[in-house]
Amino acid sequence: MRSIITILVATAVGGCVVYDENLVYEDTAVEPLTTDGPDRPGDSTDDPASGDALSLFPAGGLQGDITILSLCADGVNLNDIVDATFLGQSTIDIISTGRRGEGEFLMTVEVPANSQRSTNHLLLDLANGTTLFLEDAFQVVANAADIPVDSGVDGSCE
Repeated sequence: MRSIITILVATAVGGCVVYDENLVYEDTAVEPLTTDGPDRPGDSTDDPASGDALSLFPAGGLQGDITILSLCADGVNLNDIVDATFLGQSTIDIISTGRRGEGEFLMTVEVPANSQRSTNHLLLDLANGTTLFLEDAFQVVANAADIPVDSGVDGSCE
């Protein structure tokens, strides 16, 4: 029995070999990486979707309600939108979409009655593979008085 324990202990100790070696690459022709990661859509000041170029009216809706939203653009052609998605904690279903010229994109959205009250972002996919991002675009609220005041009344981009 002692010989079995001795063999097991010797095997366990022999199996724990740790290599502590620093590897140094001496290739001086390799340049360090200086490229930053990708920007979030709309972060660049050269991007036409940055800043106040996009606005959504109204900027809020009630739980359990269907609303027509008007996305307006200043200097951005919205005819190329192929998909729209709300990102956030609320459930917002886009029922239908339409266009009113180059600078206005219409969405009919439904907010289920059990949707969480939250502020949500809007992500738009364009035909050329780029995206437009509107931060804090739509707020789901329980009372009409809580809809953001600056969200416009008539829903037009004029």
